[in-house]
Amino acid sequence: MITIGSQLDRHRGIGPGFDFLRIFLAFAIVAWHSRNVVYWTNDPVSQSSWWFIEYSLVPTFFALSGFLVAASGIRLSLKNFLINRGLRILPALALEILFSAFLLGPLFTSLSWRAYFSSPLLYHYLTNMVGLVNFYLPGVFDHHPWTMVNGALWTIPYEMICYALLSLLIITRWLGSPRAIATCTLVLMLLAIGCRSLPGLEATYDHGGTTAFDKVVRFFLTGEQSRLLVSFMMGIVFYGFRHRIPYNFGLLVVAAAACLIIAVEGRHSWMDNATLRLISIPALTYLMAFIGVTAIPVTWPFTKGDYSYGVYLYHLPFQQMLYGLFPSISALQLFVLSVPTCTLVAAFSWHVVEKPVLRLRKRFSFVASVRGVTSASSKPGASVAGKVEPDATAQGRNFLGRQQ
Repeated sequence: MITIGSQLDRHRGIGPGFDFLRIFLAFAIVAWHSRNVVYWTNDPVSQSSWWFIEYSLVPTFFALSGFLVAASGIRLSLKNFLINRGLRILPALALEILFSAFLLGPLFTSLSWRAYFSSPLLYHYLTNMVGLVNFYLPGVFDHHPWTMVNGALWTIPYEMICYALLSLLIITRWLGSPRAIATCTLVLMLLAIGCRSLPGLEATYDHGGTTAFDKVVRFFLTGEQSRLLVSFMMGIVFYGFRHRIPYNFGLLVVAAAACLIIAVEGRHSWMDNATLRLISIPALTYLMAFIGVTAIPVTWPFTKGDYSYGVYLYHLPFQQMLYGLFPSISALQLFVLSVPTCTLVAAFSWHVVEKPVLRLRKRFSFVASVRGVTSASSKPGASVAGKVEPDATAQGRNFLGRQQ
């Protein structure tokens, strides 16, 4: 039987479709956010069957992250795993935040520069670097339909929690036990369902509760954004069972059909439906895994570097700037302008900031050698004993397409 794992092994641990999938998902998010920037809450598309696009894009990134980072967690020590994450994520994130705060902000604020630079809101924005999300800068884009400078930063706390979960799995050595992880994932989903049905817990589900307990339960279990944690865990489960999960076109059709039925029969209010996750998250994860191990080429310029992280990270501030310059622009026109703009900015970030930083981890990073950021003597897939070992971390990224 051909499995997801055998397909991965066939390509020496490099899923040939993951590069395509990351770029596709990144620009699909750019397209969706083009409508948000222009219409925000008045967008009729979000109330149609297209709501499922918003539901599925980022969770698919998280599932991809779980699948690929699981291999990194198995291969590396906890210390090296955390060093990898820090070197890969923080430099570009810091660049985006500093750019928005000290270059974009002064150019587009409706306040005087003195008022802008003396506002505490400016310096609160810098806390995004440590996962304390703040979407606003003083007087910046405050007359736009969508007033956030970079709404995409909402995923940062969930990403940090996911890395904390994976670190715990490394410490406990549960990462090598896919059955245990599958059980934990199922329990997580059932707890979310229980919070809606059990007396006294309704407030944690319908946003009515304001206590610390309510907020914690919403963050981890019942809020619509909490589906990202389940998606990440499901990706780890799929990696653990990769040699048992069939690589089968029939299953691909079933997964796609399940997503289509949910999109057509569902509605935007289902975004935080915990029961729905029992079907939607496995279906999306299978689609991700199948596409990831299928040979789908990418075209220039995306063959020159890992631009998907930069596309996701930088696209919204530049879309907001474009809207500020051309306030009568349509969502389609904004997307068309965003594609080359985001690609150029992402390429700059990769070649000037991200790739040079990756050289610092060349002593222990298998994927850094694959991506051409270490010396030519480092051969992809080579162990210290010279034995080639398939390793999904050859293309490991986190949900934003970040190289592991």
